[in-house]
Amino acid sequence: MQILREIFEYVYFIIRNILVALVDLYIMYARVGLVWRRRRHRPASMERLDLVMQLAPQSPVHSRISASDMILVLNESFLDRSLWKGLNTSGAQPSAIVTGVSYGGIGFYTALNLILCGFTVHGICRTLKSMDRTVHMIQRAVERQVKLHKEWVGKIGRLISHVCDLSDTIAVSNLCSALLRDPNIRVLVCNAGTCATPPHLSSQRLEQQFATRHVGHSLLMLRLLQGRMQERNLPLSLWPYWRFVVVSCASTEAIDPTVENVFMTHDDESYFKATTNKYSSCGRAEMCRLLFALALSRFIQNNNRLADFCTVNIIHPGPARSRVIPNSHLPFSALLDSEAAALLRISPVVSALYVTDLCLNKRVEDTNGHYFRMGEDETTGFADLQKSGGARLGRWVNSPLFRGMPQPALSLSTRKQDELWRLTLSYLISHGLLEAKVFH
Repeated sequence: MQILREIFEYVYFIIRNILVALVDLYIMYARVGLVWRRRRHRPASMERLDLVMQLAPQSPVHSRISASDMILVLNESFLDRSLWKGLNTSGAQPSAIVTGVSYGGIGFYTALNLILCGFTVHGICRTLKSMDRTVHMIQRAVERQVKLHKEWVGKIGRLISHVCDLSDTIAVSNLCSALLRDPNIRVLVCNAGTCATPPHLSSQRLEQQFATRHVGHSLLMLRLLQGRMQERNLPLSLWPYWRFVVVSCASTEAIDPTVENVFMTHDDESYFKATTNKYSSCGRAEMCRLLFALALSRFIQNNNRLADFCTVNIIHPGPARSRVIPNSHLPFSALLDSEAAALLRISPVVSALYVTDLCLNKRVEDTNGHYFRMGEDETTGFADLQKSGGARLGRWVNSPLFRGMPQPALSLSTRKQDELWRLTLSYLISHGLLEAKVFH
C-alpha cells in the first residue's frame, strides 16, 4: 500500500505540474505575448507593458538560452528612479538582496539583471561551493554583456556573496544583522526554496521546505522592516523606497496550513522521514509563503510609517527549466529535465526577466499586495475574487487550470492570512528573533 500511495502522489504531482505549465504558456504567448523579446525596430512601450530588461531578437529559443549566449536590452526609461533616491553618499549604488542565487536558477539571472541595471546585489546561497560557482559565472556573464554594450561600462553594480542556510533561523538572524549595515537597500527578492525534496529537518527541528520557504524568508523581511521602523536618525520624509518581491510557485497543490501542523517540531527524525509526504510539505510551505506575503502587504498598507515607502508583491514566473527538478531527486528526474520535457518549460533567463521587471519597473511603483503570473497582474484581472467570498468558492477557480491566484478559496482568505501572521510573529518573537513592540 505504501508503494501504491507513493506512485499515486508522484503521478498526481506530475499531472498537476503539466496542467499548470500549459496555463503558464497560454498566458505568456496568448495574453502577455513575447514581451521578453521585441523586434529591434519596434520601440519599447509602457502601454504594451514591455519589460525593463528584455532579450534581443538574436538570442536563442527560450528553453535553451543561458548566460553564455543571451543578449540583453535595457529600457532605462522604464526604471523607477525613486529607487536611486536617498543614497547615503554621492556616487553610491542602490542595493538589492536576492536569495537562492545558485547558478542556473531564477535567482542567479535576477541577480545578474539587477547588477547590469546598476545595483549592488547581496546574493545568498546555502553552500560555499554553490556561492563560489555563482560568483565566477556572474563575473563571466557581466564581462560578456559589457563587451556587447560599451555604454554600460562604469554603470554596472557588483555582487556581494553571503552563505546562509535559510532554514536555520539563527543563521538568518546573523545574516540580517550584516545586511542591515547597508543603508542603501532598496529591493528584496525572496526566491530560495526547494520543491518536493526528500524529507529533512531544519536546525530548529522544523520541516526543511517549510523552514526555508516560509520561516527563513519571513524572518528576513520582518527583520529588515524592524530595522527600518527603529531608525531614529532619518526623518520619515527621507525614508527610501523599498520593494519586496516574493517568488511563488503555482504548480504545487495548495495545502491548508493549520495551527496544529504549521510550526510542528519533530524529535524523531527517522519517524518523521517515514511518515512525511514531501509533496504535501511542499504545498503547505508554498501556501504559507503566499499567505504571509499577502498578510505582510496588508500590514504595510495599514502602517502609517511604511505605507508610502514599501510594497510587497508576489510573482509566479512560470515553469522555469532550472535546477529544481534535479535537486528534488524525483523518480525519472532525467526524463523530466530532458529536451522533450523542455517544451513545457522556459529558461530561467526568461523567468528572471519578469522578476526583474517587478523589482524595477516604475509601472508598478504604487502596486502593493498583487499577484503576478508571467508578467500579468492577476489581482487586477480578477478583482471580483478580492471582494466576494462566494466567487472564490467555485470549483473552476480552485482548479490547476485557473490562471489567477492559485486556490483563491484559501489564499485570499483574510482569516487564514491573519492566522498565519499571528502564528509566525508568535514563533519568531518567542524565540527572541523579533521585538514584539515593533509589530504590535
